[in-house]
Amino acid sequence: FTVFPVADLGIPPLIQAENLAALAPYLRGRKLVLLISSPGYVREEGPQRREGYDGNFSRLHATEALTSLRLRPEIRRDFARRMRDYPGSLENDPLLDATTATLADTTVAGAWAYALLWPLNQARLLLLRASDAARVINELRGHLPPRPAPQPAPQWDELLAHAESTYRANSASNPFSFGDAWWTRYGAMLSRQQGRGSDSGFAAHMADSPWWRDLELGLATLRAEGARPLVLNIPLAGTFLTYAGVSPAARAAYYDRLHRLSERYGFPVVDLREHDQDRLFLSDQDGHPSPAGWVHLDRMINAFYHDSLR
Repeated sequence: FTVFPVADLGIPPLIQAENLAALAPYLRGRKLVLLISSPGYVREEGPQRREGYDGNFSRLHATEALTSLRLRPEIRRDFARRMRDYPGSLENDPLLDATTATLADTTVAGAWAYALLWPLNQARLLLLRASDAARVINELRGHLPPRPAPQPAPQWDELLAHAESTYRANSASNPFSFGDAWWTRYGAMLSRQQGRGSDSGFAAHMADSPWWRDLELGLATLRAEGARPLVLNIPLAGTFLTYAGVSPAARAAYYDRLHRLSERYGFPVVDLREHDQDRLFLSDQDGHPSPAGWVHLDRMINAFYHDSLR
């Protein structure tokens, strides 16, 4: 099979949810993997994350999410309210600003105003879809990817042994087995984090993170469209978090919350909490998998695709 990504580096879950809403006509019955970057759900939302939203914002996808009749009105309203938390994406766009404002308004006046804007949004969608299709055709002209050749079944144990051996040789400079290049750049700062965290602080950041609401928007969209997702979690950097003062019991609350949310929508979840203290899984404290981590993730994705996930 071929992987078709709908997200990339630095894209927060609200953008992913908007992308999924735009793909709504193509999701029914299809398998997809929601890859969860765990640090984002247990940290404050700072300027860098806002830049990640504004830099990846799509008027087409946002308008699809705000006007899709496939989504329940309350889901569209939640999309609107979250979009208004990022005013930078609404600047210089009076129609989108007005649409989010009226949709977020639960009064009768708000409903009428949203209805009056409906024809304008439909006209905009026609233009944006046409422009998007033209750009895609132009991008693919002469560059259609070849059909993937049949491959033998992966020898996962051999792949993992090779990945771990390779990564171990490039992560020996620190007690957390973060990549040597990463440690050279950030090691001094990370070394100063010993004991500076706490279970209460971790729990507070997790409770306050808006990413949980955005993940729920994505899950609600997928259920409304009849998709068949797997929620696949990248584990926390447990060894480093223990060093920083966050206990395994506090971290377990993160995995448990992810399970409860996914199961509320009837979707399977693989949280990989058994790798929470696997020092070879992550290349840094920010949730980027090492080569060995990617083998574990790829193994889960392959099993999900072939209906052999346990």
